[in-house]
Amino acid sequence: MKLQGWGKIHGLGPNPCRARLCHAGKKARFLAPLLCLPSLLLLSACQPKLPPPPPQSFTARADITFGEKRFTAALEQACPGSLRLEFAGLPELEGMTLRLEGGTAIVGYGDMELTLPTPCLPQAGAAGLLGEALRMLAQPEEANVRRVAGGWEMTGAIGGLAYTARVDADGVPRSLALPGAALTIDLT
Repeated sequence: MKLQGWGKIHGLGPNPCRARLCHAGKKARFLAPLLCLPSLLLLSACQPKLPPPPPQSFTARADITFGEKRFTAALEQACPGSLRLEFAGLPELEGMTLRLEGGTAIVGYGDMELTLPTPCLPQAGAAGLLGEALRMLAQPEEANVRRVAGGWEMTGAIGGLAYTARVDADGVPRSLALPGAALTIDLT
């Protein structure tokens, strides 16, 4: 038994509107990625290419490995160009402080202080390299910066030594590695 015409009688025949909607749906599936592409390009263009500048002031704990020696330092930057380190964890450095202020280095131990022009500091010293790295991280070059999970990684050279530094999403320094000087500093 054939039910010819049954669909027409009950309104179940071909629906021209439905055919147009299906055809439009096929076009929409093709056009949707093309329409999203400009917004994706706009969003990627809006991504910053450089990290934000480091905060004007911050404090951190520095875990330092310098050759075979491991020690810590309480690090405080009160303003750009002013850095204070208080060392611990190594008998010969225990209680020693070092302040780098502009072109002056102030080394303190107990009540005694020694003021030196910064160029007199050993350039291969951990504190001198850290101070120079913080200065350089404040003015990164776009060619030396790349995005990584949680922030940015920067590369360059300090005193002829290659370095790799990481800063977090807020621009706060988190690590510095100078393999040529056997120096690694992790900031927390």
